[in-house]
Amino acid sequence: MLWLALAAFASAAHAADPVRPSTAAAAVALPSPGPIVHPTGRTRRRRPRYKNGVPVTQVHKVRPREPVLKATGWTPEVRRALEELIVARSSMSKTYDADRPPVAVFVAEDAAIVHHPAEVSFLRLIERAEFRFSPAWWELIPMELRQRARLDHKHFSSRPPATWPRDEDYLDWRKTMLDAYALKCRRDGTRNCRGWLTSLLMGPKEREAEQYERGALEDAFHEPLVEEMIRANAGDEHPARVGRGVRRVPEMIELTRELKRAGFDVWLFSWSSQWMAEAIAARYGIDPKRVVGARVKIVNTVLQSDLIDPVTDGPGMAEAVTVFIARDPALIVASPHELELLGYGKGLKIVIDRGDGLAGARAKERGWLLQPPLPPAPPETEPAPEVAPVKEPPAAAPKARPESPDFP
Repeated sequence: MLWLALAAFASAAHAADPVRPSTAAAAVALPSPGPIVHPTGRTRRRRPRYKNGVPVTQVHKVRPREPVLKATGWTPEVRRALEELIVARSSMSKTYDADRPPVAVFVAEDAAIVHHPAEVSFLRLIERAEFRFSPAWWELIPMELRQRARLDHKHFSSRPPATWPRDEDYLDWRKTMLDAYALKCRRDGTRNCRGWLTSLLMGPKEREAEQYERGALEDAFHEPLVEEMIRANAGDEHPARVGRGVRRVPEMIELTRELKRAGFDVWLFSWSSQWMAEAIAARYGIDPKRVVGARVKIVNTVLQSDLIDPVTDGPGMAEAVTVFIARDPALIVASPHELELLGYGKGLKIVIDRGDGLAGARAKERGWLLQPPLPPAPPETEPAPEVAPVKEPPAAAPKARPESPDFP
């Protein structure tokens, strides 16, 4: 019991000592610890605390990333998918290979361009009667309408061009040629009738045809963007609908710029002539070496009617990927008419859907994203800029066939 008495005595003495403060009071009175002083007199800095490998003093809130695409025409789902693709496959990603950059393929018609350039050129050739008429050229016109078109042309072409807009033979000539185009599409399929438009360019020399096609497209960029009904006469109950003027698409302009900035290899396909396709690509800043359009055989600098494979329409577009690119595109933007191209590989597929039911079921089955038609840009005010050539990566061995379940 002695030790208990001693402990009680010590406690009473500690409480009665006026010099020594209590433990609670000392905790309040003691100043905050200052810098650690080294025995030599130098002040030692305190080591900062770390959180996830970063000093606590440097931890700050991360600002939300600004959207990559600011154009408003994309659906939220398509915009999100495109932005995720650009960030994941850009030149800043760890998996980026500068020798084999990710590929993006755009189809000009219905995706990058409003109205079809080949049809705009076709209408211009009809209205100005600027085809290179020859027996071989007339053989290209469907037999059912050939004689009628020849007679119309023979009659109105002998009269002054100023009288053509009121000439019955001229009006019938325009409608007959447009009916021939519709007949080719209905009977021979879309692929053959679109190539037929390029075959009709036969006759002039290559340089002359190139200047004509580029000039027709440049004029169309400045013309009003309208649709017109063309009749053979006032009583024609089955007029032909044609589009005048062409326009770029603001969303596609921005997307092309951001893809190129991120290090993508951007290609443009078109079923218009190679010259028109290159002129469209120039407006988008795409290197002409990354353009594939419809091409015809040239003999002694003179255009022939025979098309060169792959014909960039339908299955030919998928074949063009194998021949010219030789690897799966990371992104394809096309219309529902290019099902074979959309079925190529496992990349992101954006389908410009006009609500005609051509792609709905297939898109849902394959995971393609549907995008309503995008609005056109204003008329062009400046000529197309010069495009710097792309640095060519090492040649890759072509694949035997597309890596797609659509191809057995």
